[in-house]
Parts: sequence; C-alpha cells; structure tokens
Amino acid sequence: MMSITMLREVEIVQLLTFLGTGKYQTTRYTWQEREIETPYVAKALCEFFQPDRVTVFVTSEAKDMHWESLKKELCSNLTLTEASIPFGQSEEDIWKIGETSR
Repeated sequence: MMSITMLREVEIVQLLTFLGTGKYQTTRYTWQEREIETPYVAKALCEFFQPDRVTVFVTSEAKDMHWESLKKELCSNLTLTEASIPFGQSEEDIWKIGETSR
C-alpha cells in the first residue's frame, strides 16, 4: 500500500505601504467590481487583496498624526508592523529608508 502526502504550498501576501503627514480625506477606491470608501489606500488594498501582513513605513511625525486612526481602519486579522523611517530630507535619510525596506 502506498501513502501519498500532499503538502499545500502556503502563499503569504504582504502589503508594503507608506503613511504620510498629509490630510487624509475619504476617497472611493475601485478594483474590478469592488468599491470601498476610506481615507487610507492601505485599507482599500487590504479589502481588495486580503494580505496576511502589512508593513507601514512611517516617520515619527506621521505616526503622531495618523497611526492610531490607520490601525483602527485596518483588518484585525492581519499582522501589522510599523517600520520607522527618517523624514527623508537628506541623501543619508533616503539610504536609511531603502535599508529599512529589506
């Protein structure tokens, strides 16, 4: 008798997004036949693509302004990670942002 074991390949979907200091206003986002209104594109992308993980690149200024609001908007069944980045005013800051995304 032969036993066959099937391993299911698990696909993990991760969303990488940025949170800025701008004024976020409710916007209608559309993907195929679906539509959602939210101030945050990350929320719309979560609804459309249902990622397992979300990494949000955020400066301290943007975190103070919008982090709590974004956390409330996002799905509760995913892993949310904050990736602190510098403001991006110098070449050195830009390199640090690139290194953070690794």
